[in-house]
Amino acid sequence: MFAIKYKKDWVLVVLDEKQNFYTFKKSPDGNELIRNSKLFDDNICKLISSNTLDIKIKPKTIAQLDLACYYKFNRAGRRFYNSLIALDDPSAGKGFWDAVAGVLVLPIKGLAFIFVKPFQKLFASKKGAALKQVDTIKKQKDSIDKKMKTLDSKKKKLDDLLKKMKKLEEEQAKKLEQKK
Repeated sequence: MFAIKYKKDWVLVVLDEKQNFYTFKKSPDGNELIRNSKLFDDNICKLISSNTLDIKIKPKTIAQLDLACYYKFNRAGRRFYNSLIALDDPSAGKGFWDAVAGVLVLPIKGLAFIFVKPFQKLFASKKGAALKQVDTIKKQKDSIDKKMKTLDSKKKKLDDLLKKMKKLEEEQAKKLEQKK
């Protein structure tokens, strides 16, 4: 799940097990999540794949969901997102020409991005990128599990040492009583 913040708007992007994207908007006045249209989903996916997001590593709670980090649009992303909003809800946009300018800028930027990128990466699937993220998450989870196991073993050793120390103290107390 990705959370994208733009001004006071929050868009949650969810990837299911079949590698399909779905987007939800948080209602501005409440904690409800509203499902977006398929066109909006596709355009947000284009925004994500064209490097228009910057990560913010700050914990946030949105609609009763705890997030470790979220994303914000960079300049080109903000322009295209404004045009998406204008196309989705014409009363929300600044104007018709702003919407047209935003829609035209991303394909031009995307073409420049495609020609600079190596040809083999052009056809990389979204599934591969998602699987890489899943692999990194699994590696992080494994390292956390290993650290927890070592922590547990050290805790057991500490408990054993405390028990031995207690026994030694009791033996010392008995020896002192016998000497008296």
